[in-house]
Amino acid sequence: MLILVQDKKSAINLDTCHGITIMSSGAGEFIIKAGIDAKEIPTKGVHLGQYKTEEIACVVLEEIINKYGGYKQCAGGPYPSTFLNPPKVYRMPPYEYDPQEEKARKGK
Repeated sequence: MLILVQDKKSAINLDTCHGITIMSSGAGEFIIKAGIDAKEIPTKGVHLGQYKTEEIACVVLEEIINKYGGYKQCAGGPYPSTFLNPPKVYRMPPYEYDPQEEKARKGK
């Protein structure tokens, strides 16, 4: 699965990553980074997005995980995505992302 980074100038292939982490920016904001070497993510990881709070960053990380491990519904029940067409792209939400507002917009 590809992740389109927040600035929409690049994408990262999640299948080649060994980790995604949330880090403090040091300015009260939180950054989501990914990389091929989990130990080097803080210094060499790809900056996927930045959010106002750790809570929002955690919601975004959970959305990525859910989309990556998504199941598709078929007649007869859910089947692992390996048997069907898995999600192909996750687009990082903007800095101003509000998960509660997004739920309300989608009617969930």
